[in-house]
Amino acid sequence: MKPREWQEEAQKRQRNIAPEDTIRNDAIAEGLLIRGDRRLTGVQRVTAVVLGLIPASVAILSLWAASDIATTGGFHPVYALIVLPIILFGVAFGYVAFRMIRTGITGGRRDGRNL
Repeated sequence: MKPREWQEEAQKRQRNIAPEDTIRNDAIAEGLLIRGDRRLTGVQRVTAVVLGLIPASVAILSLWAASDIATTGGFHPVYALIVLPIILFGVAFGYVAFRMIRTGITGGRRDGRNL
């Protein structure tokens, strides 16, 4: 390999380290796992399920915390201001977790349509 070719190859490999490339690649990977717009390999399916457990645990913990806050000490209007955002946060993370785990289990798109 010539030094020029080696230098170009090294630059291509380092390209993913730049923040704008990392953000783009991260968004593509998360979109693939959440939308399921491509068929996934076995490793990608397992990864989707494992990564889906992270937002699922956040959703469970936030909903548990909201129920704990709501049931402690009776009703107070301030509790509604605290509990509502926590519930919305938990539901949003639960939706993302559901999509990721479903994509991992089903393996992504089968017939050209999104799941």
